[in-house]
Amino acid sequence: MHSGLEAWSGITFSVSFLASALIAPYWGSLADKYGKKPMLIRSGLSLSAVYFINYFVNDPYAFILVRILQGLMAGYIPASIALVSTNTPEKEVGYALGVMSTATAVGSILGPLFGGMLSHWVGTRVCFMVSGYIILISAVIALVGVKEVHRKTDGIRPSVILDLKQAAANKRLMWVFGMTLLVATSVMILEPLLTIYVVQIGGSAKGASLSSGIIFSAVGVATVIMGSHWGIIGQRIGYDKTLFIGLIGGGIGNLL
Repeated sequence: MHSGLEAWSGITFSVSFLASALIAPYWGSLADKYGKKPMLIRSGLSLSAVYFINYFVNDPYAFILVRILQGLMAGYIPASIALVSTNTPEKEVGYALGVMSTATAVGSILGPLFGGMLSHWVGTRVCFMVSGYIILISAVIALVGVKEVHRKTDGIRPSVILDLKQAAANKRLMWVFGMTLLVATSVMILEPLLTIYVVQIGGSAKGASLSSGIIFSAVGVATVIMGSHWGIIGQRIGYDKTLFIGLIGGGIGNLL
């Protein structure tokens, strides 16, 4: 195994999210001004181009730069959720968002599984090309098949700084933010290292991508099966108790 592989994996994985977090308020402001559909198309076409660029990268430093560019161009899923929530009749919003959640969960199953199989058969580099074509098709579908009724917000839009100050003043909200940060951190600590861990515990290096893809997909399958059940349980016993059970279960799972 290459020296420093874990560090390189963590850096290339996280730098994209850092760039995305920094640029997200700007894309949100443009979405309010020009509409969600243009942002959806912008993100889809940009990400497609970035994935194609990844295919030709042969240097880790260049790969980091491309990952930063990927983070700056991201926002496809948030834009699609915002588009659906603002352009669906109010009585059907819950159903529409439920369908989107299901689609996202199914994608979390098929994506890692298909990616692992493809990487195992033809190599990781080809996966970037396939991902580029898939998101390009998504952008074309958004361009041709999606209709948006864009309504500009009245009055002066509050600044990001003001939004952050208001959020910071809400102690209960900050507790939720802090907890979400901890949970997301615990998940993201593991994701860049899963393929490496498969090799370390005795898995074949050639089959590591396939094995890790199956493991990622297993989590998605469990989410699809149990997601609705935990929602029902939350209605019965309270979401705070359900959240506590989920956190304990996740902690035990990671320890095991």
